Amino acid sequence: MSLTKDHTAVLAALFAVLNALAALLLRVYGSMMYPFFMIVYVWIALYIVFIALLLRRWRLSGQQVLNNKIGIITVVVSTLALRLLFLGMSHPISLDSTWYLDFGKFMKSGLPPYTGFYFPYPPLFAYVILAVTYTVPIVDSFRILATCLDCVIALSLWKIAHRRGEPGWGPVAALAYAFLPISVIESGWNGHFEPLANVLLLVTVWFVLQHRPRVSGLLLGLAAATKVYPLLLFPVMFFCFKGWRNRIEFAVTTVVTGIATFLPFALVTLLGSGDGPPDQGGSTNPLAVLASSLFSVSTQAILTTVVAIIGITAATVAMVWLLLKPDTRRNRLVWIWLSAAVGVVLVIMGFVALYYPLSPMSKMVFWRYPPDIGVVRGFGGGLVGLIILGGAYRSYKSKAPQPTSLFSPIMLVCGTILLFASLSRDVFYGWYFLWSLPFFLLLRDRRIGLLVVLSLLLLYPSYTHDNFASLGFDEQRLWSEEFDSSEGWSIYVNVSDTGIDPSLVVANVSSAGGIGRFEFNTTLVQDLAVLRNITIQYTKQVAVSFDYFTEFTARVSSSWDPTFGAHALFEAVYSGENSSAMPINGTLVPSTTLFTNLTFVLWRYSLGYWQADPAGGTLHNVTVRVHPQVSGYSAYFIDYMYTTNTGLLNPVYFLVVPVLIALSLFSYTILSMELKHHEKTERHSLSPGGDPCSEGVSEEQTTERGNNGSARS
Repeated sequence: MSLTKDHTAVLAALFAVLNALAALLLRVYGSMMYPFFMIVYVWIALYIVFIALLLRRWRLSGQQVLNNKIGIITVVVSTLALRLLFLGMSHPISLDSTWYLDFGKFMKSGLPPYTGFYFPYPPLFAYVILAVTYTVPIVDSFRILATCLDCVIALSLWKIAHRRGEPGWGPVAALAYAFLPISVIESGWNGHFEPLANVLLLVTVWFVLQHRPRVSGLLLGLAAATKVYPLLLFPVMFFCFKGWRNRIEFAVTTVVTGIATFLPFALVTLLGSGDGPPDQGGSTNPLAVLASSLFSVSTQAILTTVVAIIGITAATVAMVWLLLKPDTRRNRLVWIWLSAAVGVVLVIMGFVALYYPLSPMSKMVFWRYPPDIGVVRGFGGGLVGLIILGGAYRSYKSKAPQPTSLFSPIMLVCGTILLFASLSRDVFYGWYFLWSLPFFLLLRDRRIGLLVVLSLLLLYPSYTHDNFASLGFDEQRLWSEEFDSSEGWSIYVNVSDTGIDPSLVVANVSSAGGIGRFEFNTTLVQDLAVLRNITIQYTKQVAVSFDYFTEFTARVSSSWDPTFGAHALFEAVYSGENSSAMPINGTLVPSTTLFTNLTFVLWRYSLGYWQADPAGGTLHNVTVRVHPQVSGYSAYFIDYMYTTNTGLLNPVYFLVVPVLIALSLFSYTILSMELKHHEKTERHSLSPGGDPCSEGVSEEQTTERGNNGSARS
């Protein structure tokens, strides 16, 4: 039986509720790793079906799915409700918002960003942080701010769609963003500030459409002063304006605005010392810090950085070429090649997501990404990328008509550039997808736009085990130290050549509530040069067998607020013998401050990977070394230490992988079926020689269309 428009409306409302329930489940169980992944992938499937139902409702009725007044209220309430569910969450899966609070403490104490302490963002966000610091300095403040900005983004998408003659798509795009799982998690839970840059960027697009070079330049300058990535879109927007006078006004306003945002901090630096404590990583080259926040030059990321730079350059050149000499044939070619480029990027991301957690490289770091989830990410995201790539090839071979106006190619090139930019860091984070997603929601080609959204959602869950409070299941513990008592631990204070009496340093090991307390008091040692040559060693004799598949795991925390530096460095080492009875030793946890804003560290070390003998061996001693950095009382707390077998982490991976892939394929099938219907009804138009940054539709035509967004099918 075919669904009527009324049935579709009821189902869409039902799936909206199911999306909200998924967000609520994440609120309750999301701090555990495997429940997080399972809930997110179910949520993605529910979300994609919800979008497909909105498209069907729009197609069957031939009218907007929401009228303007009720629609705005619905979008705002939905955006607020979904994100504010996460207020009060005590365990963020990204620590960025707690870093923001620390940056605020530094500035409040008189340290300017860049020269006074490491600050990897442009200055406008520093002013926002400072405002929060002087008002309500808690993580929830950033969550609320990001949520309110998400409301503006959703309404901006609606307004821009209406401005370019698509009133029917406006409410769909707004609801698509309001319910977008990435946005809900990263704004509502983690309090990231991508929404601030995106609001300014979308409003810039709005004023570019209205040919307002000065206002557009002001807004783009502010966007780039919030986060660096909007600056990558400057060349495209520059050539959107007709005439060199408008272009120069736009460029000058952008540059002046960006420079002006640095002036207050520059003045503070000139008037003050500008020298922050060494522990805070102050720099004399803020531009280098900002450049490194966008492009990585580290060895492990150099290949992806080069690919990203080539892709960004090629996409920019292609769009500038089209803007300077627009014609239908060039427009078609640029559209096809940009679509293919997006498909290639998604396929590459899918391959990396699948390969990395299975590779030896993944054992070189202390965090672990579950390989079974990597298979789901790689298969789902990469497959959708292949579908987009195949669609671009078929369009090229069939000479099928493509969007003939320039607005959609401009949005596609903006999204493509920002997608390439997300590849350019040595460590990838899923929230980087928020940079490009609004632009894909503005594409008039729904198939490409929504398939990219689906692919990015499937690739998004990139969090590793250390982001969570627990794995969500109990690993098999081959050997463990649960700290039911402190028996067996010995203490040695190594004063080396300092010449001081070891009795001046008091050290103790105790246990309480199953937590080991490694305490040390250096109050009597006031000379920091002497103090930092002291090592306190806590050693326990063990008999721990290991082989190639064995990993050591520990959960460690500290007694101090790490904002203004560590009280001590933490290190864990071992000694023993290999399978040939030859002595071996190594470092389980390298000497590190560890607790730069971390509540705890859940550390994993692959014994088999770092030891050359694949047959393994036996550990005889485990030693915790503490290197004091400041005079006074401090302590490290260790919840547990244990060894376990590495593998897919999840003991029921043989169920997880097919179930989550099946959910992904189901959501793709539902969306694809609806998109096929839309392809029959959607027609693209170009006004030859018309406005290079509009769809060639006047306000009068838009008004005349009224609420009609699509013909009945």
